[in-house]
Amino acid sequence: MKYTKKFEFSLFSISTLTTLGAALIAPSLPSMQEHFASVEHISILSRLILTIPALFIMIASPIAGIILTRHKRIRILLVSIFLWSIFGVSGYFLNSIEWILIFRSLFGIASGFVMTSLSLLISEYYIEEKNREKALVKQNFFSAFGGAIFLILGGVLSDIDWRAPFLVYTLGFVVFFLCTKNLYEPQTTTLSESSCRFSFVKFLKVYTVCFISMSLLYFVPTQIPYYLHFHFGLDGSMVGASIASVSILSAFFSFLYPKLSAHLSIQRIYILCFLVLAIGFLLLYFQALVLLPLVFLAFGFVWGIILVNHYSWLFSLTTNKEKAKAIGFLSSSLFLAQFLSAFWIEPMLNALGMQWAILALCGLSLCVSGIFLMNRSLNTSP
Repeated sequence: MKYTKKFEFSLFSISTLTTLGAALIAPSLPSMQEHFASVEHISILSRLILTIPALFIMIASPIAGIILTRHKRIRILLVSIFLWSIFGVSGYFLNSIEWILIFRSLFGIASGFVMTSLSLLISEYYIEEKNREKALVKQNFFSAFGGAIFLILGGVLSDIDWRAPFLVYTLGFVVFFLCTKNLYEPQTTTLSESSCRFSFVKFLKVYTVCFISMSLLYFVPTQIPYYLHFHFGLDGSMVGASIASVSILSAFFSFLYPKLSAHLSIQRIYILCFLVLAIGFLLLYFQALVLLPLVFLAFGFVWGIILVNHYSWLFSLTTNKEKAKAIGFLSSSLFLAQFLSAFWIEPMLNALGMQWAILALCGLSLCVSGIFLMNRSLNTSP
């Protein structure tokens, strides 16, 4: 099968939408909090605007997997992108924090459907394993590089007005137009409910590893900004650029995955990723400004490689009948990790302090790498 540039650009541009959830409006939160200063508990509510989409993505993704099993993929994808755009841009026009939260929740539901539809389409457009790996790499590149660009763009627009970043969600309509012109329904058989038996336990190892890795990696966007500011005195623009650099590095490191997978098994790639992650935390522990580029390299490498590895492992285990539901639960575990990471990292920071907490995360990463190294029962075969 020949994949045209228009087809692939349209398909992988959908990945950029999934990064617009939190990154885009994060710089606006202080100004938004000032605007709604008279609202009770505004400090908590403003942070919810950032995190509540992840909660609803977690809930919606498995539901999307079930629906996609029995309905046309493109139709669901297009409706989801259109609603995603409407719910996203609505924040620009709303004058109530409560209504913004409601529409951010709806935005999260639409995001869950978009993400699950995209991953399923990639698995069905790219049947051969080598082509699929390359497609997953391109998906990760668009997602990571787009996330970095939108993080910077959100910061620039937030200086104009706290509402301005919401207008960027209109890009969803552009992606919608591209998809209607260039994507097509893959040749799959719509399955009846009776034929869609799904064993969650079969994929539990994949979901567990995804949850652990994402919980560790979300230390980067949630805690490193404070670390860079208070320990190194970096200003907001430098902190934003530093975090964006991790995303950009992950985009380019993801292109190494096909070469790694040609020489290493999925399990050995996990060993490498968690080992590099441990090294990144260890270098951060030393609090040396000169080591920060190496820290960002380590985190960027892991983020770029491990996401592709999750999907490669999942696809190696799935049959066509299981694929949609399996992908839905993988998306759910990813965003469950994002949503819950603060609930266990924050208490650990309060109990141990930043420096010792970083060392603990280093130890945890080493332990996971060691488990993959020593425990044969965690092999990645079906």
